[in-house]
Amino acid sequence: ASEDAKSAVSAVLDYDTNSSDMLQVDGKRCQILTVTLSPTAANTSNNQLTNASILVGTISGKAKLELLPQSTESKSSSSIWLDIFGYRISCDTSGKKNNSIVIDRPDWMNSIPLTVITDNFTSENDASPFVLRVKLHSIHDENDTTTPSASSNENYYSAYAEETYNIKALPPNHIYPGNYTVGGSGVTTILEKWKTTLDTVAKNPLNEETDASSSQNRKILICGAKGCGKSTMLRYATNRMLSKQMNLESGSADVAILDLDCGQPELSVPGLITLSLVSKPLLSDPPMHMVCSGVIDSDDKNNNDGNVSPLQETSFFFGDITSKADPDKFIEMANLLLQRYNNLKTERIGNGKGNLPLLINTDGWVKGFGYEILCAIIEAANPSNIIQMLGSTRTKSFDLPSQNTGADTSQNRHVHAVQSFDENMIVIPHDSNRSYRSIDSSNSTGPLQATASDHRKHRLCAYFMGGYNKMIRKRIRHGNQSETITFHREKGIVDPNNILGLTMASMPPYAVPFQAVSLYSPPGFLDGIAEVEPAYGTQGDFASEDALDVLNGSIVGLCCRGDGKGSDQSQNNSGVPSLHCVGLGIIRSIDRERKLFFVLTPVHPSLLSSVTVFVGGSIGLPLELVFRGTNADSFPFLSEHSLATPSL
Repeated sequence: ASEDAKSAVSAVLDYDTNSSDMLQVDGKRCQILTVTLSPTAANTSNNQLTNASILVGTISGKAKLELLPQSTESKSSSSIWLDIFGYRISCDTSGKKNNSIVIDRPDWMNSIPLTVITDNFTSENDASPFVLRVKLHSIHDENDTTTPSASSNENYYSAYAEETYNIKALPPNHIYPGNYTVGGSGVTTILEKWKTTLDTVAKNPLNEETDASSSQNRKILICGAKGCGKSTMLRYATNRMLSKQMNLESGSADVAILDLDCGQPELSVPGLITLSLVSKPLLSDPPMHMVCSGVIDSDDKNNNDGNVSPLQETSFFFGDITSKADPDKFIEMANLLLQRYNNLKTERIGNGKGNLPLLINTDGWVKGFGYEILCAIIEAANPSNIIQMLGSTRTKSFDLPSQNTGADTSQNRHVHAVQSFDENMIVIPHDSNRSYRSIDSSNSTGPLQATASDHRKHRLCAYFMGGYNKMIRKRIRHGNQSETITFHREKGIVDPNNILGLTMASMPPYAVPFQAVSLYSPPGFLDGIAEVEPAYGTQGDFASEDALDVLNGSIVGLCCRGDGKGSDQSQNNSGVPSLHCVGLGIIRSIDRERKLFFVLTPVHPSLLSSVTVFVGGSIGLPLELVFRGTNADSFPFLSEHSLATPSL
C-alpha cells in the first residue's frame, strides 16, 4: 500500500472521556472505536479507497457493538460498512439495515477481525472525511456469581473497570486497504480471495434486481479436504448471506444450512446430519451455537443478545463420524434432507416470505470413494455455486466437474477454487516475530493444538449439559476456591474435578418402558449372524440379552416414525430406516426386571413424547461424562465400544 493510502485511514480506541457529550449506557462509560477515512489523502488516480476492505482491529470475548449515527460534519454519501467476520452492519438510519451486533467468543477461541468495507468511495464524490464510530460495552452473565453487577457495585463500569471483551486496534502503519493478513497470532484470518469470492457468490444468487419470490437456484456448496478451513468459510459465508438477505426489500432474513459433515458438524452434535435455519450470524465456534434441546428454551431467550440457537428443521441420526461407515445410507439421508429443503422453500414462496438460500457443508473425505460420494451429493443438490477449498499439498487438492450432468441442465454451475489459509505464506512488514495460527488448519507450525477428537468430545459434553453456557456455569467447591470446566486450545477439555461426571451421575433420567420403543443395534454388532433381519427394529420386550448389553451405557439416536420429516419405508443395506431424529440420549442403565430403559438427554420433553425408536451408533461416550468415583483409578464395567478412548 502507498503511504497516501496508509494516511487515508486511521483507527483510534478510547473511552472518549474528554467529550462533553460523553456516551453512556445505564449511566456508565462506554468504549469508542473511531475510524476516519479521508479520501483527499489517498492517491486519487488509483482510487485505493474505492470498494476497499480495511482491517482496523480484532475482538474477542463478549460485547455489544453499535454503530453511532454519522456526525453532521461528515457528509459522505458512500456506503460504509463495519464487517464482523462477514456480517455487516451500517449506521444507515433508514431502518433497512442493522446497526448493532453482539459478540460472544470465549478466550479459547481465536479473535475475529473488524473490517471497514467501502463502496464507491472516491475523492471526487466524497471530499469530506467519513467518521465511523463504534460503541462497545460489556455484557455480564447474570448467572455468573463471580462477576459483580452494576446494581451492586457503584464503582462498576460497563466497559471500563472490568471489560468482558478484548479489542485491539491495529497500529497506524498497519491500517491500509488489503491489509487482511496483519491481525497477528490467534486471529481468524479471512483471505482477500475469500472475500471477493463471496462478493461474487452473494451478488449472483441474491441480486436485489431479481424478484425475491422467484424460483432461482440459490444453493452454495462448500467442499475441501480436512483442515482446509471449510468450517471458517461456512461461518463467513453464512454471515455474508445473512447480511445480504437483511438488505432485501422483501423476504425474511434466514439462511438454510444443510450440514453433511457428520464428524465435525457446525450446528449439531457429531453423528447427525441436519437441515437448519439460521437467522443470526455465526460469530462463535460450534459448541456455542449448536442445537441442543431441539427448541428455543428460556435460557436462549434471556441471554440478552438475541443470539438464539438455530432452528433445526430436520435431522437424521447417521451414527458415525464419517460417511465411509455406510455411504448408501449417507446419500439417502442427504437426498431426504434436500427434499425437505425444496418443500420448505416452496412453502415460503407460497406464503410470500421470499426465497431461501441454502449453504451445504460437506465432510473432508475427498479422495477415492469419498470423491464419488461428493460428486453424488453435488448432482443431487445441483448447486449454482461451489466453493472449493484447496490445500497446500496434492493430497488436499482435487478437481470437480464444472458442468451440470444431472436432469436439470438449465442451471449453470460455477466452481470457485479458493486457497486455504497457510500461515507460512504470510510475512508481516516490520514485525517478523509475529506468528499466525488458524484453529481450522492442520498444518499449523505453532504449538500442538487440540485434535478433532478433542473438539468432538467438547461438543458432546456441551450437548449433554444442555449447551455451552450451561456447561461452563457448572462449579464445584474445592477448598476455598470454586473450580470450573475449561477448554484449552492445546489440551482440550480440562475438568480435573470431574464436574461433568458428577453432573451426569446426579441427573435424573427418563424411565422408558421396553414396549414403548423399537431397537436398532449399532452397526457391525450383528455381523456374521445369519438371521439379521428379525433383530432389527424389534420391540424392547423381545430384544436379546446381547442387544441390551451393547446398548447399555451407549449413545443412541432418539428417533420417531410418521412425523412427515423422514421416510419410514426407506431402508438401506444396514437395515436401519431413515427416521427423523430429535436428538441424542445416553442409556444410563437398564432395569431388566421392571423392563425399563433409563435415559439421559437434553432434548425438550415436548419432543420426547414422539420418540418411538432407539438407534444405536458408533459415537463414543466421552470419558469426561463418566463418574469416576471418589478415589477410583480404574473403570470397571466400561467396554471399548461405548467409550471415546479406544485404548481403554
